[in-house]
Amino acid sequence: MGYDDRLYVTSCKKCGTRWLFSPKAEGNEPAVPKKFTCDSCSAVNYLRTPEMYPNLPADLFLGHEIHNQVRVLPYPPERRTSAWAYPYSIRSILYQMSREFGQCCLSVRGPDVVFGEKLFNDICYDSPEPDEWDEGHTCHITSGFTRNAKTCPLFEKIKEFCQTPQEQRFLWAYLQIAKTQNFPMLLPQPRIGVGGRRRPDFVAFIPKQFLVYQRYAVELDGAHTDSKADQLRDSDLTAEGYQVISVRPGDKGYFPEVRTLVERFYAEMRVGKESKWQLATEIAVSHYIGGSTLTDEDIPF
Repeated sequence: MGYDDRLYVTSCKKCGTRWLFSPKAEGNEPAVPKKFTCDSCSAVNYLRTPEMYPNLPADLFLGHEIHNQVRVLPYPPERRTSAWAYPYSIRSILYQMSREFGQCCLSVRGPDVVFGEKLFNDICYDSPEPDEWDEGHTCHITSGFTRNAKTCPLFEKIKEFCQTPQEQRFLWAYLQIAKTQNFPMLLPQPRIGVGGRRRPDFVAFIPKQFLVYQRYAVELDGAHTDSKADQLRDSDLTAEGYQVISVRPGDKGYFPEVRTLVERFYAEMRVGKESKWQLATEIAVSHYIGGSTLTDEDIPF
């Protein structure tokens, strides 16, 4: 799924043959191969390995109130190499917030791999360094609130950063559907642009491959009434690289729209499986050694 799809494309410096690489790695390392041998001409190509980063903000401040905001990073720096610490994913954000507020401190175990999918076990403790008597309990949030609890202290704190009750219910429904999947977090009321000029209801970063993310701003238009302000907001968010998704409640409220949003994210996270060449990041070859070029004399007829 998107997060783990490292896709690189390059050309043999001797014969020009195009090559696609999809190396396997854990954590947040690009894992660019250092060299490869071209099957067409046998030249050994040495790749440039510049520092490469996803098209993501280095941090975000969340919250609709000026004096009550929380700063989040793409992933916890101390967990950079952890298999679960995907940028701006549900687990990465819950881990940071649980330590920021000292409630439901999340510990992630695993992965176990089942049918090619990484599965993690999320345990919450009363403190970041639990004693031997604290056995912890399964995280209510990543369980989708299915374990005899409709909320928890950590979610009660997170929902404070939403501006309206509709946004709180939307976020709850999103987490309820996403459950234990390796999924992007809906980030409430982020400050976007220089000085945090724009503040959409939510943003989410959808991984199409390891270095390529689609930025979405999700707006619950039914929770606001100023259409002119909405148009100006959408224009500014587009300029910042976000595609705006406007959501309106139906007869059953926002829940059907939440499900549609989750399905959309799920599909986009798998686009790399079918569009590897189109999504791959171009890597330059610095130099090559050896190799051979076929001529007419090499053809035995």
